Amino acid sequence: MNKEGIIDISTAEARSINYGRLAQAFVYPEEGQESLISKVDYTEAFDPAASPVACSIREYTYNQDIHATSLNEELLRFYQYFGLGRAPEALMPDHISVELEFMQFLNQLQAEAEKRDEDLTPLKKAQRDFLERHLQILVRGAQSAFRTNIQACKALIDMAEEIVAGDLERLKEEVGLARHSAA
Repeated sequence: MNKEGIIDISTAEARSINYGRLAQAFVYPEEGQESLISKVDYTEAFDPAASPVACSIREYTYNQDIHATSLNEELLRFYQYFGLGRAPEALMPDHISVELEFMQFLNQLQAEAEKRDEDLTPLKKAQRDFLERHLQILVRGAQSAFRTNIQACKALIDMAEEIVAGDLERLKEEVGLARHSAA
């Protein structure tokens, strides 16, 4: 955030930093790890298996257009296309922190490509498609399903939605709508 409290998404480097911070904030807090949210609050807000009022932060819950297995396969193909793999103990590919981390990675690639004066169109289209097909569905679904009174968690979901919506709008202006998009 800048001095005025506005989240900076004006450069690929700034977006990479913000996506990375959001990705970390949505990971379950472990012992000795600094976290914005306590374990109790995280569980109540984001773990439907443990709390009846929790919202899911997994895309399969909100993306009704695709079966969960097919969704994870599609996400893995997206990640693998850019040279990323998945460790056996890693979070599921459709977890919000994994999807945010992927956007961090794509924006870091863009920042590096800008320094080399490369064509940014393919990276921007990949970002637009990923946001539109996956992360936007997830953050909007979680935002609408959020039912606890934990303000830090609500603010985190709202911030994620704001960043994703702003970034997607910017990308649509820069590279146009995707073929499967409605105007």
